Amino acid sequence: MSALTDVVSGNWRGIDPSFAEQFSEEYAAAWNSHQPERVLACITNDVVWEDAAWPGGEIRGHAGVRAYLEATWRAIPDMQVTLEKSALLDPAGPRAARYWHATATHTGKWDPPGLLATGRRISWHGGTFLEFRDGKACGVRVVYDVAELLRQLGVLPKSGSRGERLAFWAANLRTRLRRR
Repeated sequence: MSALTDVVSGNWRGIDPSFAEQFSEEYAAAWNSHQPERVLACITNDVVWEDAAWPGGEIRGHAGVRAYLEATWRAIPDMQVTLEKSALLDPAGPRAARYWHATATHTGKWDPPGLLATGRRISWHGGTFLEFRDGKACGVRVVYDVAELLRQLGVLPKSGSRGERLAFWAANLRTRLRRR
């Protein structure tokens, strides 16, 4: 019997490497399927999901996650996730983390926040931190460099560019004026 089967059947006594590897592979496959039901099958009904790019940052429950998934896949419908390295386990509790790499083409409106399709190909690395209960993720925290993603989409100026220096100049001016 696999570690994932043990967890689902209630024989689970803790997170082990085989469970974490199998779960993360199934979870990535669910993402790559672009079928919300497959991702929802990996998480509890009362999941707390955090993504810094989502307005408010925190999403609760299946309905919230479904809206997040649909908005994401509407904006980048060809998104594919590739797992990197092995899952990292937390010896203090039922938690694991996994690094990944994603690629996509921004062909639809990203709403929220309302960014029209740029047609740009994007590529980014991140990590997902998972907390488990009864063989499913009850806590999900997705971490990646949002500023770099926005640079690739053309929303923010490139690092070190004249546009970036101008943006910092304007921010510093605004700070100085507020201090007066």
